Amino acid sequence: MKPKPKLLVIAEKPQSLEFLGDFGYEFKSYSSVKKALEYLRYPEDLPDLFLIDVTPAFSGGWEILKFIRNNENIEYLPVIVISDLVEKTDELLALRSGADDFVKKPFDVDILLARVDAALRRTMWNKLAFVDLTVLPFKKPPKDVQSLTTREATVLDMIAKGHSNDDIAKTLCLSKLTVKTHIKNIFKKLNVNNRTEAILVGLKLGLIKT
Repeated sequence: MKPKPKLLVIAEKPQSLEFLGDFGYEFKSYSSVKKALEYLRYPEDLPDLFLIDVTPAFSGGWEILKFIRNNENIEYLPVIVISDLVEKTDELLALRSGADDFVKKPFDVDILLARVDAALRRTMWNKLAFVDLTVLPFKKPPKDVQSLTTREATVLDMIAKGHSNDDIAKTLCLSKLTVKTHIKNIFKKLNVNNRTEAILVGLKLGLIKT
């Protein structure tokens, strides 16, 4: 049997989203920012997606979002912010702070479910489609080089072709923040400090198409 996608809800009143458990999701929630952060620092079982509530009465949602995007163990997980903040600047702040999507309250249940499904599909694609450096028919990579996801390999290839972050974002339909995150992960995995070094190592390992 296919496992249920795991949703972690962090909200002032998480019970308002418990209905998601009726749609094939495994539902876990926190109404306390302190307890949520304690869990995220030492998670026993990582979720597949975060749903974070941000309201004037629950401003700790911003703290949670910031923590997720600055923690290397969970920074790659998708985050959907749900909020009754209606200003455009609030939505922009959420997206620029690392949220993958922003859903305004009151929301349509079908729309929320569709956005959750879309975010999970993107995540599963990144998990299942990856380049494993240990099995490439090129030079054996150093032991400390980790696997690049397919998206990271694509970004690396575009970097080698001279594309800017803006070009990569437009071509791959990503936000600039997401592109920067991919590049940061590439540098870390290849143990390099800049684009030139990433290209040289990528060529050496056969990761870049010539």
